[in-house]
Amino acid sequence: MDCNHKLTLTEDHKKVKHLIYHGPMSYNPFPKILRFYPKIENLILIGGRGNARRSEINKADISIVHEKFSWALEDDLLTLARKAWRDLKPTGGRMSLKHIWRGSLPDLVNNVKRSCNPKKGLWTCCT
Repeated sequence: MDCNHKLTLTEDHKKVKHLIYHGPMSYNPFPKILRFYPKIENLILIGGRGNARRSEINKADISIVHEKFSWALEDDLLTLARKAWRDLKPTGGRMSLKHIWRGSLPDLVNNVKRSCNPKKGLWTCCT
């Protein structure tokens, strides 16, 4: 998984509420995403690898798709996320993740790098 956070994380990652995960979708990314982003409420999963790293991306650049990932045996990704959350937090605690979508990015945004401005609808992008 490219998103292995070898870079030093600040406490800011614990505040992220909206995340786009763009990476290989050959296995379930929820354990890692939920561990590093415990306050996440909205998540868009985009399969494949881009040829450029992104720091933020506009949600309007994403197309929502209805294709399954190989590890997603069910349509309801929230069920899989809840299972991952229970495995991470066996003593309890409520998962903040409420919405998950499958998405696709057009190639033309591969080189787009935007400054972080949540008021303009930009989401943190983990690639």
